[in-house]
Amino acid sequence: MKQPASPALAPAVDEPSHLVQLLIPAGGLLALASCMSVAQAVTTVNASNAAERFADAVRFGAVLVVAVWMAWVLAGRMPHILPRQRLVYRLLVALGGTAFVYTTTPSSSVLAMNLGTAVYGCTLAWLAIEVCRKHGCPTRPGFRVANVEQRAQTWRVTSWAFLICLAGAVLGSSIEQALRYVGLEGAWAVGLDQRAALNADDPAAVALKFVATVAIEEIVIVAATATLLAAARRPAWQIYSSICLIEALLHAYMGLAAVAMAAFAAGHVWLYRRYGTFLPLVIGHATYNLGYVLPKWFAPAPYATVASLFLVLATVAGVAQRSPARTRTT
Repeated sequence: MKQPASPALAPAVDEPSHLVQLLIPAGGLLALASCMSVAQAVTTVNASNAAERFADAVRFGAVLVVAVWMAWVLAGRMPHILPRQRLVYRLLVALGGTAFVYTTTPSSSVLAMNLGTAVYGCTLAWLAIEVCRKHGCPTRPGFRVANVEQRAQTWRVTSWAFLICLAGAVLGSSIEQALRYVGLEGAWAVGLDQRAALNADDPAAVALKFVATVAIEEIVIVAATATLLAAARRPAWQIYSSICLIEALLHAYMGLAAVAMAAFAAGHVWLYRRYGTFLPLVIGHATYNLGYVLPKWFAPAPYATVASLFLVLATVAGVAQRSPARTRTT
């Protein structure tokens, strides 16, 4: 079967003006992907009223930028809509933007604390997909299950995505233990663990934050950024270093263990550039967060252990399976 096109082979351009048009949205998406983490870090480090107001301002600014940018991108589809449908289309865009701002603005409703985080992450991921499409280098979901070979490849990529998440967590824990062993236990070296950084003791709240995390990290930071930078003819080392640096900064609360998150990002960037699809990465990451980490934090020990063991064995089996195309038919 023909291998799917990779983002590394995405349509590229040479005109300087068009290159800038690709790099600017890539930087904007990365900045918007970082805003909520910056706000969370500020309130975690400093619980004062001034810090809370600053964090709310950062969140509200990011929400407004996403809402306006999304409306502008969707307005670009207007020429493809029948004239009699354009008024309804404008109304739907306006209502959707209003609902998005209300749900995600911290002071607007109680929804903003939990559900708003997930809404922001998913909307930003949608914006990233639309931005790539607008610039002629669309991302590909790529969850192919039409035949045995496609199902095997999808399972393999999803399994690799899960195992890379697990390997990143193990590496981060190992770095933390090594730092403690040599006596480096300051906040700059060890930092906080993920549960403390999320500042949530409710499983539902943590699950919603995990939804936002997966959408932002896999679709915005990995898929969209890698696609835009590849279309702008950036070399592979710039693509990897840009994404890994952002991922490490987003997890700076972990201290030096954030290096493990850069390794995790590099693995997922490699998967995306190799197979050209992001949905298996989303499913693998979501399975790790919701099926492995969440039970580990909140479920009784026996159930969490059984669920974790099942997921690890299933993903190892997915990675170890042989390709149907290479097996002998009878």
